[in-house]
Amino acid sequence: MIDHILISSKWRGSITNAIVYLNADVGSDHQLIAANIRLKLKAGAKRKAVERFDVQKLKDPEVAEQYSAGISKRLKLTLGSCSSETTVSVDEKWQQIARAFNETSKETLGTVKSRPERVWLSAATWRLVEERRELKPKNKESEANTKQYNYVCREIRRVKTTRIVT
Repeated sequence: MIDHILISSKWRGSITNAIVYLNADVGSDHQLIAANIRLKLKAGAKRKAVERFDVQKLKDPEVAEQYSAGISKRLKLTLGSCSSETTVSVDEKWQQIARAFNETSKETLGTVKSRPERVWLSAATWRLVEERRELKPKNKESEANTKQYNYVCREIRRVKTTRIVT
């Protein structure tokens, strides 16, 4: 058997079971091996989603003008209050300016909705995978089957690399 599972000796005791899937279609002369690993992980801190403003709306001249007017008005108020108070620290000034930009952006531009998830494999790629799965048992029967199987494997790789590049 030429397929192995490599693991550091530090984690050797964590593997509880390993199994070989002989009928798995992996597009290779290797066999698929799966292992059960026992781990205890610490829970990570949950990240708060970053709120993104819809800056594409700034391409519209009316929205851009409204945004500029809102920023100007808020910055005048912020900078006016900063110049009258001499004890305001740099950090407080920065927070006031950032708040002015964020509030104006939220009111004028709004937030961007989350992007729709992209399809992992297209329907054409799934058809090629199914064809490869049907050809695999017949692969060694004749030279024509071997050529067809190899061609389908190359097509799947070509489609995957084309998708990654674009």
